[in-house]
Amino acid sequence: MSEEPFLKGRFFDELKLRASYGVVGNDAVGSFQWLQGYDIAQGAIFDAPTTGITPGSLANRAITWEKSRSYNAGVDARFWRNRVGLTLDLFYRNTYDILGSPQEAVPSTFGASLADENYQEIDAGGFEMELGYDGTAGNAASPIKYSVHGTLGYATNRIVRLNEAQNIRRYQSRIGRTTAPTSSCFGYIYTSMLRTQADLDALPVGYTILGLPAQLGMLNYKDLRGPPGSATPDAPDGKITTDDRAWICDYDSPPLSYGVTLDASWRGLRFAALLQGAAGSKRMMQDNGRDIQARAEESSYGYWADSWTPDNPNGAYPGYRTTFTGGSSYRTRYDPSTFWLRDASFLRLKNLTVSYLLPARFTRALGVNTATLHFTGTNLIMLNEHFGDWGYDPEMNNIRAYPLMRTFAVGVDVSLRRSVQ
Repeated sequence: MSEEPFLKGRFFDELKLRASYGVVGNDAVGSFQWLQGYDIAQGAIFDAPTTGITPGSLANRAITWEKSRSYNAGVDARFWRNRVGLTLDLFYRNTYDILGSPQEAVPSTFGASLADENYQEIDAGGFEMELGYDGTAGNAASPIKYSVHGTLGYATNRIVRLNEAQNIRRYQSRIGRTTAPTSSCFGYIYTSMLRTQADLDALPVGYTILGLPAQLGMLNYKDLRGPPGSATPDAPDGKITTDDRAWICDYDSPPLSYGVTLDASWRGLRFAALLQGAAGSKRMMQDNGRDIQARAEESSYGYWADSWTPDNPNGAYPGYRTTFTGGSSYRTRYDPSTFWLRDASFLRLKNLTVSYLLPARFTRALGVNTATLHFTGTNLIMLNEHFGDWGYDPEMNNIRAYPLMRTFAVGVDVSLRRSVQ
C-alpha cells in the first residue's frame, strides 16, 4: 500500500497487507481401518486345541483424512524514516474430522471394539507481533548505534466436539476446554492442612479424605459435590472423593511468549542481550522427583525438611508417608491440587555479549590485523517468584530433568596480517 499514490512519500516507508487461506489434510492415522480385520485366536478343543479367527475392530468405511482450515491476516510496516518496523500476524485454524476412538461414547456392554471416527473438532487462534526500533545518537564522527526489538506471541485452542460418554457429569466434560499443547488442569481445590487436633475436631463426623480417615499432616480439599445417584449429587456430602475434582487451571503450557533483543555499539565497543519469557500458564509440581527418596544413590529434595510432623506442626508441606495409617497415604499428598499449582511465568536473561575491537594503533603494535575481546554469558538471570524453595526451572518438563546450565565465556578473536607479493 505504501506504493499507492495516496500514501507514497507520506508517513509510511513501507506498508504491506497480507492474507491467506488454505486447507491441509492429515493421513497419518492407523491404516486399513476401513477394512474389516480378523485376529488369529485359540479355538475349540477336539482332542487337541484348534486355531480359529475372531473379528477385530469393526470397519469404518467412511473414514477419511483429518482436515485443517487455516486463515491468516498480517501487516508489514516501516515508518518514521525507517526507524520503526512492525510485523503483525493474526491466525485462526479450524481442525475438523479429527480421528479419535468413539469407544467411550458406547456402553461398556458393547461387544466389539470400534475403528477411529472422524468426529472431533478443535478451534485454535492467536497472533504474533514483532516491533523494533533502530536509531543513532551522538555526533556523526562517533555515533552510538542502538536497536530494540521485541516479539510477542499468543496462541490457544478450544475443543469444539469430542467423543465423550453420555453419562459423565457436566464438570467432567472437556468440551470448551483447551487441549495440548496448552491443556487445562484437573484436580482438587486445596483449602488447608490439618495441623492440630482442633482442625480435626472441626470436621464433620465420618469425614474421610480420598478413602482415608482425616489425620494430622494431611492436605484437605474443598467438598464440592456428592457421588452420582445420591439425593443431592451437586451438594457437599461431608467427605472428599474423586467427585470433588474440578478444573483448576486453563493452561499447563504458556499461551503467551515474548522476547526482547537489545543491541548497541559505539566505536569498537558492542553490547548485545536477549531476554525471553512466557506467561499465562500454571505448572503442577507433581513430577516423580517430589517424593521422599529411599534409595542410597539419590537424596531427597531439601524442602521436605519443612514437612509437617508433631514437632513441626507449622511445616510448609504435608506429613511423611509413614505419618498416616489406615491405607496408602500417597494419594493424600500427591493428587493434583491447587496446593501444588504454581504460576510458571518467567523472564530470563538468555544471552549477554560484550565485545571490544582494539584500536588499530594497538593491533599494529601487536603485529595483527584485528583483535576483539569478548565476554558471553547464557542463562544468567531468571525472574520467577512462584517456585520458592523448589529450585525448579519452568522451562523444564520435570523437576528431575537436568537443569539449564549457566555458562560464561571470555575470549579473544585475532586476525593475523598476511603479506602479499
